[in-house]
Amino acid sequence: MKSGRIEPIDAARGCAMILVCLSHVRYHFDEESSLYFLLTTVTRIATPTFLLLSGFVAGYLLRTNLDRKTAVTLVDRGLFLLLVAHLFHGLAEVPVAGLFDWMFARASIPDAIGVALCIAPLLWRMSTRMLLALGATLCVVSWPIAMLWVPQHDWSIVLGRVLFNARSVHTALIDVSVVPYLGMFLLGMGLSAHLHRALLEVDHAAIATRLSRLGAIAVAAALAGLTAWHFGRGFLPAGIQESADADFVRHTLDPRVKYPPSPAYLLFYGGAGLLMAATFFFGKPKAAIGPIVRHGAVIGRASLMCFVLQDLLLFVVPLILGFHLLKFDPFWIAYVVFVIAGLYVAATLWGGIRGNRFFTIGLRALYRRQAARSQQLPALRAGEPAAR
Repeated sequence: MKSGRIEPIDAARGCAMILVCLSHVRYHFDEESSLYFLLTTVTRIATPTFLLLSGFVAGYLLRTNLDRKTAVTLVDRGLFLLLVAHLFHGLAEVPVAGLFDWMFARASIPDAIGVALCIAPLLWRMSTRMLLALGATLCVVSWPIAMLWVPQHDWSIVLGRVLFNARSVHTALIDVSVVPYLGMFLLGMGLSAHLHRALLEVDHAAIATRLSRLGAIAVAAALAGLTAWHFGRGFLPAGIQESADADFVRHTLDPRVKYPPSPAYLLFYGGAGLLMAATFFFGKPKAAIGPIVRHGAVIGRASLMCFVLQDLLLFVVPLILGFHLLKFDPFWIAYVVFVIAGLYVAATLWGGIRGNRFFTIGLRALYRRQAARSQQLPALRAGEPAAR
């Protein structure tokens, strides 16, 4: 693990980024087409996986580098995501959303990760069980709030959208809801704490075994709930089947419900993300998995830059050049291949110049200067002549 990087995790993040591209290009297809349905179903793995793995990496860094520098770096990156990256993502929505909603009533993956990175240094000393319990609690408790809360005032409407993606006030500006995805981030931190010894020992087989077990349990639990509802609802009285309570249970157990994210959605697709990461830790068959890990990690290490760039290429560029309304599937298939290839080239160049170091608002540099001064002060005092 060079420079604190975990290559299989970077590869999984890179594959999640490719799924983000495929998810976004589907908006250019006919919503009634089978291709649109296929892309919608498959690519939903991206968001919960990205939050889980981001928490996994943050937790690993905080537990491995026991100093304030790491905490300051994560907060610095989180504030950059919230204050700077937020302004470069979703530019195509400005003309239709209005400036206020675009600025303050919009939430995407970088925003959720930004909030989580700012909170992570406050919680990493918690035990593994507490991190997992807190993450699961946020995921579960946010669901009834999102489904049942009807905000009445302007400020509460904005909070309902951003924090919970409240069903009553949902808009297309909300791609993620902060609270449940913060829960996924904390679950990732808990997983890295659980696997910390194996990570330090670079025991990929043990990591892969545990991740695959947890991923399989999550996927199976989601499918069991869906199956129970599908075959069991017929035994309910007709009045109950049509009630609001039955509707709530149906959505709770449906992995397809992403806005707001249902517990079944987070379980199923989060579990699938863990299975993908486990596959990369196993690394077998090497001839097939090795190249995926190697090339996927290139994009994963530059995931933030790639996320902003793909948004520009898939939405802003077509809008500026006037081909955003084109309905010709072969063109968009070729275009997304071009975008993914471009992301790989850009990520390679980005890694060559260590571009991630530019994602800062200056807290890290300020901390370094203050640390240097605090180290120099005792030496200067030691060199002063004794007072007479």
